[in-house]
Amino acid sequence: MASEALANPWAWLGLAAFLLGLALAEGLLWLLALLGKRGGRARSLASALAGASLALALLAVVGLLVLPPKPALAAILGTQLALASIWAAACLVLGGFLALLPRLAGGLILALGLGLWLATGPGLASWLPASPSQDLVRILPLGLSGETWSCELVLYGKGGEKPGSFLDVPSGRLGLAVETLAFGGPASILQPRPLCRALALVAEDGRIIKSFRDKPGLVSLILPLPSGTAPGSVGGLVRRSRLLSPSPALRVLEPILYGVKEAGAGQAGLEATARPSP
Repeated sequence: MASEALANPWAWLGLAAFLLGLALAEGLLWLLALLGKRGGRARSLASALAGASLALALLAVVGLLVLPPKPALAAILGTQLALASIWAAACLVLGGFLALLPRLAGGLILALGLGLWLATGPGLASWLPASPSQDLVRILPLGLSGETWSCELVLYGKGGEKPGSFLDVPSGRLGLAVETLAFGGPASILQPRPLCRALALVAEDGRIIKSFRDKPGLVSLILPLPSGTAPGSVGGLVRRSRLLSPSPALRVLEPILYGVKEAGAGQAGLEATARPSP
């Protein structure tokens, strides 16, 4: 995660703009103290803070130009230039406010940090990182009685493979509905990797065989998806999507592994997969 943060151009752009705003505001305070002939201590402090902030801003610019992958940097300076300009302006203003109105800006930063923690901490506890691929469910068909399959179900979580349970499947084919959460633009600072979680095992006719839904969280309230298991997507910089994997035929003692992987060249985001398990 730390290496991904160092390679994120949005983080470096925001940091450089924030420090530049801080340097400009401290420079303004120094100039006002100089014109008002106020105490030398105030002028010296403002001058030192302005110089230090400007030096750090220049270092952040160097980090922006050197550390992120060149395609990512070219994207924010090209196709995403308008968004990058808005992001930089917001960070610059926030840096200026911190120097001019430290108490107000400090409260704002604290509230923003708390909101981000609520969104990316408990609110995403049930999600798993999806890149480059993530296994979610393993099904092992044990036998067929009439038209009902007896299967062993293994669900993958953050701790790895969870203990298996048993499931009756009244269908010869089975797919998995998957939910994904992708962060773009400045939101990628919060979570650089897409996230995913299993929603439900689905029969070929669309019936839900087994649901894995958690209690509604912050993401469900902010980005509600239509009910059901049909593919769909909502959101912008933070995009919530529902995918449906292929529905392979069940065969005795031939396990199937369901999950997600990065979409192929020319496609965006993730795709749900179903493949034979080793």
